[in-house]
Amino acid sequence: MSVYNILERKVSTTLVSVTLDENFIQEAEALAAGMSSGNVLIVTSNYRVNTVSSDIERRFSRLLQSCGGSFMWEELCTEDHFVGQTFVFVGDCHANLPPGWSQKRGLEANFGGAIAETRGLNETAMRKTLELYFSPSEFFDAGVSADFNHQERAYEYDPSKTIFLDGLSRLNATTAGGTTIHINGSSGFVPSENLPEGGGFPENVEVYLGGVRCATNYSDIGYFDHQHLCEWDNVDCENIGLKVSEPH
Repeated sequence: MSVYNILERKVSTTLVSVTLDENFIQEAEALAAGMSSGNVLIVTSNYRVNTVSSDIERRFSRLLQSCGGSFMWEELCTEDHFVGQTFVFVGDCHANLPPGWSQKRGLEANFGGAIAETRGLNETAMRKTLELYFSPSEFFDAGVSADFNHQERAYEYDPSKTIFLDGLSRLNATTAGGTTIHINGSSGFVPSENLPEGGGFPENVEVYLGGVRCATNYSDIGYFDHQHLCEWDNVDCENIGLKVSEPH
């Protein structure tokens, strides 16, 4: 489970475990209780997760319900105390959401349902990938607060100082990396030593997807399975970096 900051667009805290024991539950409860506005809770599970006891299962289910979750997690737990399939949940532990809020909006799902003859262990479902496509700002509060009584300027919007994202070449890829993405953008910036002619992205721009920084230079590209990503089939590393197009 992770806490994702909507404004900063990155993961701030992560808890990872294949066993939901007392220590994990206490850390998870503290994590949820400490969440503030602008942060969402993301819980994912695949393969087999040991849930230890009925008490632990109920406590984790109540935690999810306090953040907008349904009874789905508790229903997936078997008599032998494990969950054997893929599960994903997105919610807000700060907004006092009612139970079932996330499921009604497609933000909580599992693959397959419990399988009685295998005591809930679904060999196919636990290896399946669940993908959620959504804009956090459409569901969760991520506003900017300020004391306007003291005439404090919270932010200033100036189109001439704003970079606009015009399009992405693709929406999904493998978890191994190595996918080339073309990001098209524009701006009304006046050219300077850090900006190309005609405006556009700064030369020192940093790109993050899901809180993970993307390689924007050849020297940033890493390895997978002891092989440079550019050496894998169907990986295109040509012309990586910032390219400037003349405005139309």
